[in-house]
This record gives sequence, structure tokens and C-alpha cells, in this order.
Amino acid sequence: MKIKLLGAAVAAALVVVPAAQAATVETVASGLNNPRGVAIGPDGAVYVANAGKGGKLCRGKGENKFCLGLTSSIVKVANGKKSVVARRLLSAAGAGGVFATGVHGVSVAPDGRVIEVEPALSRAGDYVLMRALTDLVVASSACPDDITPTNGGNPTDIMVRVYP
Repeated sequence: MKIKLLGAAVAAALVVVPAAQAATVETVASGLNNPRGVAIGPDGAVYVANAGKGGKLCRGKGENKFCLGLTSSIVKVANGKKSVVARRLLSAAGAGGVFATGVHGVSVAPDGRVIEVEPALSRAGDYVLMRALTDLVVASSACPDDITPTNGGNPTDIMVRVYP
């Protein structure tokens, strides 16, 4: 089966659960600061890249005002508790923290070290292949932020293939 998604703010979710069961949603962290990328560590901890909210060093006026600061971070969520693993990273945002950019991606090494805090480096043709060993929920999005010039302002298609 092929599913092709189009558009700048398109998000698709594939749900594979028996019809009699209702999906459950659990909040594992709140109070994040413009969260972006997520990674799962070898111990099951969840790492979240937070773009931050800019800062107090501002330039421009009105809608063109942007502010810089050291409010971007990486947060680790384990056993129901949040801890900051990297803090005081550069963030830029509009007044009040809107349209924030900062750390957008995070990767975790097999030994648990945070090894990457960069924007995604994917290129055309890159892919991720996963094998489901149990029922699962999968979410995929293509350029989910339609208010910043993601992908040069030219969103592209994303293809999701599901094999039986």
C-alpha cells in the first residue's frame, strides 16, 4: 500500500490497533519550550530538542522584530521526571517567543551520550525503515511548520509505505 501526502502543513498518522480498542494518549512531559526533535535513548528515556523563545537582545520593530538569547535546550524525560542535559543554547524568535528557532534535532548514542543537536541533515531519497514487532501508532509529517521557510519555502511530498 502507498500513501502519498502533499502540502506544507500536512500531517498523517497511521494507526494499527484492533477496532475494539480505543487509543490512549499519555502526556510524558509538559512545560517544554517550543519543542522540536525527539530521540529515544537506549534506556528508554525521551530526549526533546527545545527551540527556546529567543531572548532580550532584540532588533527591528513590529512584525519584523526578532530577539536572540540563550533559551534553547535539550531536555531528558525519564521515569516521569524532566532534567536538562544541554542548556543556554542559541535561540532566535519573534517578540514573545513566537516563530522560534534554535536546537531542532537531537540524537543519542548507544551509550546514552547526546551526540547531535543540529537541524535534520536529510536529503532527497533518504529513508527510514522500521519493523513493527507489535501493534503501534506511527505519525509522520512533511514540513509541519508552515510559518517559517522550511525547505526553502518549497515543501515537498513525503511517501509512507506500509508493508504487510
